[in-house]
Amino acid sequence: MSGGGEEKKIYLFVCTGNTCRSPMAAAAANHLLRDRGILAVSAGLSVPYPAPISRNALLALEKRGVVPIAENDFRHHLSQPLTEDLLRAADRVYGMTDNHSFVIMTSFPEYSGKLAPLGVSVPDPYGGDEAEYLAALDAILDAVKKL
Repeated sequence: MSGGGEEKKIYLFVCTGNTCRSPMAAAAANHLLRDRGILAVSAGLSVPYPAPISRNALLALEKRGVVPIAENDFRHHLSQPLTEDLLRAADRVYGMTDNHSFVIMTSFPEYSGKLAPLGVSVPDPYGGDEAEYLAALDAILDAVKKL
């Protein structure tokens, strides 16, 4: 360590398109775990181009009082594909479903030791209404509180 500051642990949340579940999980973790020296980021397994966080995900986060942090402000999120660089930098990796974790483990077996169970399989709210996004976020918030 240098400069008197502690290096943060990186938690990486992974879903499919990186516009709903994983950015909500990263935002929730940054909101709930910010005092524990953790920085949460997110990525997707199938990201054809950078896209913003979905509107309903943003509304759900705001409705639940999740506050953005400067290092990773979910209001300015752009989706990104899962890469070896992200996996290398991460201390822990969480798939939003068991299938996401399986794909990570089989695609990047050298990083499977970083995979940790989220404790819940979060259904994809993509294209759903506000209630579906709120339900997904509530499941995420409960899981993150237990990390």
